[in-house]
Amino acid sequence: DFYYHRVSRSQTAAIGGAAHLVNFRGSDTMAGVMLLRRYYGCPMAGHSIPAAEHSTVTAWGREREGAAFRHLLQQFPSGAVSVVSDSYDIFHACRELWGRELRTLVEERSLVGGQLLIRPDSGDPADTVLKVLNILGKAFGTVVNEKGYMVLPDCLRIIQGDGIDISSLKRV
Repeated sequence: DFYYHRVSRSQTAAIGGAAHLVNFRGSDTMAGVMLLRRYYGCPMAGHSIPAAEHSTVTAWGREREGAAFRHLLQQFPSGAVSVVSDSYDIFHACRELWGRELRTLVEERSLVGGQLLIRPDSGDPADTVLKVLNILGKAFGTVVNEKGYMVLPDCLRIIQGDGIDISSLKRV
């Protein structure tokens, strides 16, 4: 969850983050973790993963975006890492950088239980997530699960955080 991104007060982030943690383990909202520790005695209600923000990518410049992505994967060679990939062009990043230039590095992460979470953070969530899924599916392959959904290999996931609300969630 990204409650700190959407609210104006720490208390609101704490309440929303704590509510999220009732059902999920992952959170970037430390206020929610702290609320659950203080009022419910839960020593660690949520966990986070290394995650890039736009500034950690754009600091490298457009022409070195691939180098920024490579650096992040090398800094965190195992476990999950989330990389916001729309700093310049999400579709180019997925097709050319993740799908070609860095594909082997991404696939090798699965050998040590690693997973790359690509985060598109702009555009219409329903359209963008589907297009990103199709681009990555062409590069990495997919399987159709028992519910009929197209699933990427274990080394790769898509996480959409921005622009999600009740109505957009139904469309995604």
